[in-house]
Amino acid sequence: MALLENSVAGFVTVFSLLLAILAVFAYRRSGNPKVLGIALAFALFFAKGLVVTYALFTTTRLEAVWVPMAAFDTVALLAFYASALKS
Repeated sequence: MALLENSVAGFVTVFSLLLAILAVFAYRRSGNPKVLGIALAFALFFAKGLVVTYALFTTTRLEAVWVPMAAFDTVALLAFYASALKS
């Protein structure tokens, strides 16, 4: 089971990084500030993935990182929300 958890955490982290990079390229190409908010949200999901991966390798208690993970999710969702509603 640990191999599956590590593989999924690694995949999500790399995928989030890829999406953040693509969003930055899209922002540079379009200049639309909404895309920059999306890039920020993907970067936050990448940071969360790093925290989860670190926790998987250093501790057996994932409850210790529950609050930081929820905080990353909340801020990333707010970034998506703000970029979608920005006029």
